[in-house]
Amino acid sequence: MTPKTRTISVRVTADLKERAQKQLARQGLTLSAFIRQSLIVAANNEVVSSDFYDSPTALAAKAEAEAGETETIGSLQDLGDWLASLDDAHD
Repeated sequence: MTPKTRTISVRVTADLKERAQKQLARQGLTLSAFIRQSLIVAANNEVVSSDFYDSPTALAAKAEAEAGETETIGSLQDLGDWLASLDDAHD
């Protein structure tokens, strides 16, 4: 086994790091182990890329928008608050 001799740094918010660690811990993974596994998958050219626009969620959103079933957000602050509420719903 080749010794680990390189470090990779990624800048994220403290909140994102904590939430990711919490979710990964539920699966028995550390953040480092998850990132290492992700890099192995990428290095082995095993990344399965999916097109967001073809995902079931995106297609459902498109159908809602085309049917006029949209929600008016308002100001940028309103948008930020709405996005935060979606994020909070996943906690």
